[in-house]
Amino acid sequence: LLTGAVGTGKRRFADHVAAWLLCDQPTPDGACGHCASCAWLTVGNHPSLLRISREVDAKGKQSRQIKIDQIRDLMPFVQQTGQGWRVVIFEPAETLNTAAANALLKTLEEPAARVMILLVADQYLQLPATIRSRVQQIPLGRIETDLAIDFVRDEAAVTLEQAKLLLEMSGGAPLAAVELSTTPQFQVRGQWLATWLAILTGRRSILDATSYWQKQLP
Repeated sequence: LLTGAVGTGKRRFADHVAAWLLCDQPTPDGACGHCASCAWLTVGNHPSLLRISREVDAKGKQSRQIKIDQIRDLMPFVQQTGQGWRVVIFEPAETLNTAAANALLKTLEEPAARVMILLVADQYLQLPATIRSRVQQIPLGRIETDLAIDFVRDEAAVTLEQAKLLLEMSGGAPLAAVELSTTPQFQVRGQWLATWLAILTGRRSILDATSYWQKQLP
């Protein structure tokens, strides 16, 4: 069970572990990136990786829950025999409905050989206690500030000051900070604050600022 706030990298970590387990020539740092297994992962059709999430219907509407039928479809996958690992990723795991969670218990209690089940949860306490008691919990929300700042600077191509600001605004979650850096709201934030400062120092009237921002914002 991988836990932590949104934007701290749980899903990337799950993908990294899955790739490493399935790789034909794994390295100490992860998958090799060159073998046939890695090629399958790149195109998204690896036969030994199963992703279970909320289904999307024909109209593009996403279900609010992971349902029991999806757990039933899981059984043949985890029970098949063969060489190598099989990996199942549940995301977001806390959306398992009661029937699906109960159906999953037997698999968690009696896991098949060389099967790795990764549950990714933003709100892990929403998972039933019966599920939480049968898995190893790995918290991934604690990230050193310096590492987070360096990551945001590299990924978002921002200054040190902007990286610190983005992390403060996103609760210290690096991926959320990078995503925030691309939003129109963050782009105009500095200009918005400059407007307020101009009003407070008497360099701009409230009416003038109001007229300007009514044109800038929806």
